[in-house]
Amino acid sequence: MEGLLRLLIGLGFPLELAAATLAVTQHASWRPHGRVAYLAVMAATGLALALVILSAIPAESLLSRAAAATSGSTEPEADIDGTTLILSMGYYGVQALASWAALMACARASKLEALVLAAAGYGTQHVASGLLQLALLAVAAYAGGSPTRSQVSFWLCYALVYTGVYLLLWWEVGRGFVVDSRKIHASMGRTLLCASLLVMCIALNLAFAERMGAGLPALACRIYDVLCTTLGLVLLVILSRADQLSSDLATAREQRDAQARHHDLEADGLRRVNRIFHDALHRQAERALGESPATDEASEAPLARPADAQKLSEAIASYDSLVQSGDPALDALLTDKGAELRSKGVTLTAMVDGAAFRFMGEHDARELWSAVLDCLAGVAATTPDPELRTVSVTAARHGPTVALDGQCFCAEDLPLAGELPRTPGGAGASVALVRLVDRYGGRLHGAVADGVYTLHVVLVPGAA
Repeated sequence: MEGLLRLLIGLGFPLELAAATLAVTQHASWRPHGRVAYLAVMAATGLALALVILSAIPAESLLSRAAAATSGSTEPEADIDGTTLILSMGYYGVQALASWAALMACARASKLEALVLAAAGYGTQHVASGLLQLALLAVAAYAGGSPTRSQVSFWLCYALVYTGVYLLLWWEVGRGFVVDSRKIHASMGRTLLCASLLVMCIALNLAFAERMGAGLPALACRIYDVLCTTLGLVLLVILSRADQLSSDLATAREQRDAQARHHDLEADGLRRVNRIFHDALHRQAERALGESPATDEASEAPLARPADAQKLSEAIASYDSLVQSGDPALDALLTDKGAELRSKGVTLTAMVDGAAFRFMGEHDARELWSAVLDCLAGVAATTPDPELRTVSVTAARHGPTVALDGQCFCAEDLPLAGELPRTPGGAGASVALVRLVDRYGGRLHGAVADGVYTLHVVLVPGAA
């Protein structure tokens, strides 16, 4: 009996926690089979802890607590001794840490993202557990005794409560709960909030709710516990959505400004080309009329002075730098990046199907192209010949995938870190590029051949 109980507690809780976490992490960047791996890690951790930590808890205490949780007794439970309390807190604390570490490994989450997701999952499981205890207390008050674990009615109540809570929180929270550490403004505050939620779920529950027995104090304490945990979850969701909204508004402002600059550049380029060409033709006509008004020598007159030809060439080059991909937002972004690269002595040429990238959010699209172009520009800057500092990118949809290819000349001894170049200031672009490719279930390949670096990126729409 004792060994079976330890096994049930050791395996039951981590599976409850894993299911709760999966319910609120629908938008996490799970690796292939990441969810299965996460479940396996949590189950293995639970069994290991059942052998190590729970084996140190006295059998009488373990049995009495299990009985109190499933009986209709209205007498307060005897105080838990200090050793049992500390070991119990350690057990649940290690489970929370295991969930945090597993999320970083299986869901490609940063430390802060994994902490927020782990806290949300733990809070979800805690709410379900608290509501189950309230349901058992209600049954005990109404029927004179609550069902025990050996009765079918207990497992029916268990299934109804946990399934109902998980489905409700999945519907209200999980479907729209997106955590992105790049968009979190107050990372320290978010860390403290998540840590406080976990401490409240673990320490306060064991120190107070579990020691109140089944009387009125237990009812009031458990209601308070569930309400506080629910409030913590609501606060996490509100802050997450506020971060998303703030980031989307900032991206929209940047996009609006970029489109305005793109429009001004386009209009200014056309005006400059027309004005210079008009002036050149006007001077040609004047020269022709002054030299030989009655002959056809005007057709052989030079088009313009060298200075005018230079101005015309610059104006045409400026106009040609405007990217026309078919998507106004992407046109503005690439034109802006092209101007930025020109200021660094790097020339950009782009042939891009803008419609192929509409599956991405504006923020992700900006980050993707910024990372790709910064990476390639850093490589092109290693070329000793300024005439060879050019970057060429093409992008289009190929069946169910979107392919992005970039090429540039590079130094013969260009160092690579895996598939990506190791250039001064290029680490941030490389990290952002790998992160986005993983998020959209794609892959990337980079290689150097004959003094040319080639980058190939494949994304899968709908994989995020």
